[in-house]
Amino acid sequence: MKTRKRGYLQWTDVPYAGESRPPDNPVERYAGSWKTNFIRRKKGGGFETLDGRNIRFALRDPNTINWTEQLKVVQHELAHITDERIAIAKYWGSGAPPKQWLPIADRLIDTYGVSAPRAARILSALFTGLNDAFIITWEIKYRLNVARPNQLDPQLATVFCTPKHPAYPSGHATVSGAASVILSYFFPAESKKLDAH
Repeated sequence: MKTRKRGYLQWTDVPYAGESRPPDNPVERYAGSWKTNFIRRKKGGGFETLDGRNIRFALRDPNTINWTEQLKVVQHELAHITDERIAIAKYWGSGAPPKQWLPIADRLIDTYGVSAPRAARILSALFTGLNDAFIITWEIKYRLNVARPNQLDPQLATVFCTPKHPAYPSGHATVSGAASVILSYFFPAESKKLDAH
């Protein structure tokens, strides 16, 4: 994905709410360069399948997104947040995203009485795929360098601390999408439930 001149606020240019300097302690800054397993990095940039087919990600160019409007959505949600939504946010947003998918995979394995070797294969595919999803997300995230909502609005009070990495694309959303697709492959009858997560 090529980007034009950036018409949006950069993550590295503005301090977080309550801080005086732009972030200088990024989380896993070079994770985007780590080795992938199911996807191959192309020479000259981009990614391809192991058999050489080009992968095009359905990701909007951040120059085409109205970040001021997106901030208004976040502000509205926070102003009207319910205890139920806070509980959901804390479950899905606490810690590293893959950890929320382990109990889901474990429950499916138990529910379907999956044998030990097949369970190992399912968990291996799940976490190898999540690793690849993270690597790609981190490569794009740091290349695009999109500011976070609390950098756009220093008065923004979030449910929990804002992580020290650029906002877009979302690591949690990418991992959840990947986990849903991978687990649906092994448990097709559960695909609608998995997709709803």
